[in-house]
Amino acid sequence: MFRNLGQGILDLFYPYSCCACGKKIPPGIFCPDCSARLEPLTVAALPHLFSAVRYQEPIVTAIHRFKYRAEIFMAPHLAAFLLEVCRRHKLSERIDCVVPVPLHPTRFRERNFNQAELLGREIAAYFSLPVLNRILIRLRNTPSQTGLSGKERLANVSDAFQVKKPLVFKGRRCLLVDDVLTTGATINACQKLLFSAGAEEVYGLTLARD
Repeated sequence: MFRNLGQGILDLFYPYSCCACGKKIPPGIFCPDCSARLEPLTVAALPHLFSAVRYQEPIVTAIHRFKYRAEIFMAPHLAAFLLEVCRRHKLSERIDCVVPVPLHPTRFRERNFNQAELLGREIAAYFSLPVLNRILIRLRNTPSQTGLSGKERLANVSDAFQVKKPLVFKGRRCLLVDDVLTTGATINACQKLLFSAGAEEVYGLTLARD
């Protein structure tokens, strides 16, 4: 009885568990120890390409649970890292719309959500920006980029995307949002298409960089 009461009191003040180590925590996804292991990336990979943290534990576990176990409650917590990047580099002053990197319809049906869209919607809501979703589309259900060389990644996403309504992007200053940046092949392919459609500026923002 007393054990159950004690657990109930603990759950009241610490209702969440760290997604990396399982320790009980206040509302959030990481305990202080796991948070301390995160490596923020304060320098842009390229002038128009930004990432929040290094792709290593504990963010790897968080992203895998978010994407593959459909723990979509994590979206606001993960987006908080992206918002910090936006504030640091004043991206909200440089953009007027958010564009999630799309999933192929087959993969979308498997997951029933696009992780990039969930992150992008959090950013758009915070800065009161429109989300231009499902206008940039993925034509080919490309294999996972995991384990591919840089050259193979470029070939994998070649002609994989299309802009359905190019005029929507004419003169726009876009923020492309995705979860992980490795070689930049996916973001680069999307950037080229948006510029071809008439976008004025295209920035890339990812949660983690490998």
